[in-house]
Amino acid sequence: MSEKTLKALVVILLGAVILWGGVTLVSRWTGGGPTAAPALADVFQAAKADSVTAVRITGPKDSVSLERKGTKWTVNDFATDSGMVSDFFSTLRNTKIGELVSTNPANQAAMGVSKDSAWTLSFDVGGKAHTLLVGKTGPRYATAYVRLPGQDRVYLANGNLRSEVTRPVADWRNKRIVALDTASVHRIEVERDGKSYTLLRSDSTWTLAGGEAVDKTAVHDILDELSGLQAAGFVEKGDTLAKSPEGAHVLALSASGDTLGQVTLGSGKADRWARTPGDSVTYRLAGWRVDRLVPERKTVVSVAKKAGGVTTAKRKPAASTAKKKERLTPRT
Repeated sequence: MSEKTLKALVVILLGAVILWGGVTLVSRWTGGGPTAAPALADVFQAAKADSVTAVRITGPKDSVSLERKGTKWTVNDFATDSGMVSDFFSTLRNTKIGELVSTNPANQAAMGVSKDSAWTLSFDVGGKAHTLLVGKTGPRYATAYVRLPGQDRVYLANGNLRSEVTRPVADWRNKRIVALDTASVHRIEVERDGKSYTLLRSDSTWTLAGGEAVDKTAVHDILDELSGLQAAGFVEKGDTLAKSPEGAHVLALSASGDTLGQVTLGSGKADRWARTPGDSVTYRLAGWRVDRLVPERKTVVSVAKKAGGVTTAKRKPAASTAKKKERLTPRT
């Protein structure tokens, strides 16, 4: 075979390889027929917070129903954490459809996109429902298997879609118990374990009622919690925590005596239930937050006052010793 003929065969073979590669890529994308990728992309394009009116997420163990009422959202008829809702729509907006990974229905169960194993995401836009099946995590970080109902083509979605879809109901709910402008708080009434005290504000200085000095750190902790008291979770039916009697109370008042916020807590040593007027939800408050929100009176007493007492006690022997030395020193 001549060198010229050999070169011609190499060129032909190379061309065949390039052509085969192109056909393969197209086939992978289209699945050998009408593609589902554009339809999937349309689902994500339609998922905009200002146009979606409702979202339904149904999984093997949980069901989430989000509804928009004006500018606010509810989840299973509870108030939502606005940050979680924002993250959800941000994830949908940034999710990209990747490669086609399967056209064989027998693979769907292993990928978690079969009818009985997938998480079903559906949302309404202008009276039209858009539905997507979300499966297991893909082979790469922040990927998940997805497909459209009634279609066998499974694609890889790039983004944190699965973590958003599998979020439990409690994580969607608003956990903020109270949120006050603490600059307006001028009086705080605290009751804990049957004992009570009142904190008063004068300009930027706080004292106990009666003028006794207070620990600035303890007062700062109370105000910090009142500025955005965050629950650890919720007290559900059958939770033994709900049976505990009232054990603590905090009331924040303005300079004119108006109630700015109040929280009632259950008794106990660790987590406690917490309620606030006008809210039907019973929250679970972590024990360390309880100690910051309603500290015992002894922890509110000024550290400076305690230190002063110790210092005074130490000075007395010193003064006595000085007098003793003075008596023993001979006069000239």
